[in-house]
Amino acid sequence: MSAHRTNAEEIAALEKKYWELMQAGDYRGCVAMMTDQSVTLGSRGARIIDKEEYLRRGDTADWKLNAFRLSEEQVLFPSENVAIICYRADQDALIQGRPSKTSDLHMSTWVRTPRGWLAAAHAESPGGEA
Repeated sequence: MSAHRTNAEEIAALEKKYWELMQAGDYRGCVAMMTDQSVTLGSRGARIIDKEEYLRRGDTADWKLNAFRLSEEQVLFPSENVAIICYRADQDALIQGRPSKTSDLHMSTWVRTPRGWLAAAHAESPGGEA
């Protein structure tokens, strides 16, 4: 057992930091918070991607996150070294140059590694227009 037990607020803060990095366009910062390979599931399908692919996708992204708000956070610790967070994300973005406001449902899985907590999986589901 670790000397420091992680609580739900710490996992929520990690998730928020990840979103802040995306908003800033800091994809290198994002991959520093990820496992070497991660699972992603969303409107583009389900896939396992590595950090290099994530960076390529970020560099060619046709969207920009202008603002976001996370709410309704719930965190489950199925084991000491795994945390699953689910929440609603209200997003204000530009997609292919067009304004988009959505309120989607998200879930991320974080794993505790020797490097600290890293994101290993992320899924999103449409939650409707904001």
